Amino acid sequence: MESQTIVEALLLGLLEGLTEFIPVSSTGHILLAGHFLGFHSTGKAFEILIQLGAILAILSVYFGKLWQMLVKLPSDPQIKHFV
Repeated sequence: MESQTIVEALLLGLLEGLTEFIPVSSTGHILLAGHFLGFHSTGKAFEILIQLGAILAILSVYFGKLWQMLVKLPSDPQIKHFV
């Protein structure tokens, strides 16, 4: 893999991470930045995998809270209402 491609991938990953938690389209930003950087992936596999990484990161951060909600779901009316 060329060093330029690695740098582009790192920049796109950083952009994904920065735009994931604000109310803008992180996927749209990745596609636009990739276009302007001249980054081409076959079949958009890179964009899909980077989205999967973002989803897994969010799940790992919130796993404890989600697990507590799941355990308390049958007995806690507030959690039932939330779900």
